[in-house]
Amino acid sequence: MRVGFVGLGRMGAPMAANLARAGYDVIGYDTVATEVAGVRPAADLDELADTDLTISMLPNAEVTAGVLRRIVPGTGADHIHVAMGTLGVAGAADAAGIMHGAGRRFADAPVSGSVALAGDAQISTMVGATDEVYRAIRPALAAMTKAQAHVGPPGAGSALKLAVNIVIGANNQAIAEALVFAEAHGIDPATAYDVLETSAVASPYLGYKRAEFLAPGANPPTATVSVIDKDLALALDAGARSSVFLPGAAAVRQVLVAAGAAGLIEADMARVIEVLRRFSGR
Repeated sequence: MRVGFVGLGRMGAPMAANLARAGYDVIGYDTVATEVAGVRPAADLDELADTDLTISMLPNAEVTAGVLRRIVPGTGADHIHVAMGTLGVAGAADAAGIMHGAGRRFADAPVSGSVALAGDAQISTMVGATDEVYRAIRPALAAMTKAQAHVGPPGAGSALKLAVNIVIGANNQAIAEALVFAEAHGIDPATAYDVLETSAVASPYLGYKRAEFLAPGANPPTATVSVIDKDLALALDAGARSSVFLPGAAAVRQVLVAAGAAGLIEADMARVIEVLRRFSGR
């Protein structure tokens, strides 16, 4: 199968490489020239139209919509596009409308996991698609992810991704608050973290964020303040449109906004702990 991959950034590049490693004929495009093992570079977006399947891993819904409008006229009648970036509920509906309006097929399949996990195909994906489209795209998704959950029709994947990130944002905030509270009472942060990891609140997130919380800035960010802030903004917008009350997400986002204002917008999201320390006079 010929696959066109748009967006060879920090997440997209390892995902495209895993597709090629699995035997797919992958042609990739990015606005920044990027070499990816096994992926043939495209000179422009138009080259991707002559494929069976296109996949995008792009920063937002607006960029994704622009790409679809560019490539869809040149695609065949059976073409499928899978949007794997976080579009939000409204953005997924717009993307689906572009594809369906042209008589093409669409799925939204945002992912959960870090860049490191993407390299090992250990991320997971939540797929919004018809049964037919899900069956058609699942082998390609399985080449890039460890788990594929068909969660409903187009748009459902994007909604569930935002739900997951509401929990991630809340976890991140709770860990930061717990550590600052423990510090204020004379407890070493590493000791506090040890206890958290063996307590009832232990979780995969708590486990793999240890270094970021205990040594802020020592490692490259795995999920930035800007990314989680954008996703919570999308969740709050979708919640407002559907009359869903999200007070926790709104509170978490206020701290992320403060982190961004403090110059941490592209830092790891765990560094909200620095904002809490600052406001706590520590």
